Amino acid sequence: MVDTVRTTPELLTPLFQDGQSKGATTAQDMRDLVVSVKDPAAVVEINALADFPTPVSGVITLVTGKTYMINGAIDIGVNRIDASAGAIGIFGRSSEVISLTTNNVAAMITSDETLTIMHCSLTNTGGPCFNLGAAGKFYRFDDITLNSAGVDSITNGIAAVFTNTRWSGGAAGVTISGAWTAILFRSCGFFSLTGTPTMMTMASGTTPNIFNVDGTQFLTAAGQTGIDIDSAI
Repeated sequence: MVDTVRTTPELLTPLFQDGQSKGATTAQDMRDLVVSVKDPAAVVEINALADFPTPVSGVITLVTGKTYMINGAIDIGVNRIDASAGAIGIFGRSSEVISLTTNNVAAMITSDETLTIMHCSLTNTGGPCFNLGAAGKFYRFDDITLNSAGVDSITNGIAAVFTNTRWSGGAAGVTISGAWTAILFRSCGFFSLTGTPTMMTMASGTTPNIFNVDGTQFLTAAGQTGIDIDSAI
């Protein structure tokens, strides 16, 4: 029977205290320790649209404190995702094989709370993939491929960190606005965009303390713009 009373420190004490005799730690001790430090209820496995919270008026509202593990290629139809509950992560295994897709004029993912998205591809054939931002919040993208029909945007926040993130195949890039402590693009890429988009725009009134673009490529075709920084900045 799993021990549901002892806390993690109480479990660690008999496991690692000095003078333990050989074999004193039992298999049940180890099972109890695993149960105490892992919270399976915090991870939501997404294998189909039905595994998300039920959409209300086309909005899938994610639950605070949850990590959503995306398995495979998930089409959320004309719905969109609201991650504003806070303390939320959206994770896959690889942007090559894991994806979320929608067809919505509104942004696929919105949040005014801290959000992390890693190891997946996001496609919105009707509009932006994300619209994020609020004072004091942190946004992290890592190993993400974005295919956006509308301009993605980040507004305000402590930091936005994009690592190995690629805008590829869509018709739009990203717009940055508002006050920021740091905005970082590391080993990112903007390429194969259609039409004549601006790949990265820093809008009027943007005030980043740190703005860093490191190891990032802007591959433009005729009529396309790589970076547009407002002249007042």
